Amino acid sequence: MTSKSYVGLVRPSLNEIRESIMGDINSQLPGQDARLRRSLLNILAEALAGANHLQYGYLEQASNETNILYCSGTTLDLYGVIWSLYRDWE
Repeated sequence: MTSKSYVGLVRPSLNEIRESIMGDINSQLPGQDARLRRSLLNILAEALAGANHLQYGYLEQASNETNILYCSGTTLDLYGVIWSLYRDWE
């Protein structure tokens, strides 16, 4: 199941990324199977899928910070400084 951020970035699920990487490995290395549980190719595919999933998470968070409506408090404070609007902390 893919998720969509507020600005249109489509983030695939970890399972979708994993299947895509395993399919790529299997198509490029004929006779090998990355879906075997304890194979080196499976371990490599799992590690790459996890790293790729983290990258998608970072991109999703960064894309949300570019929109004033969906950004976090710290970024919202920085946007306020542009228009000389400061938060009252009292």
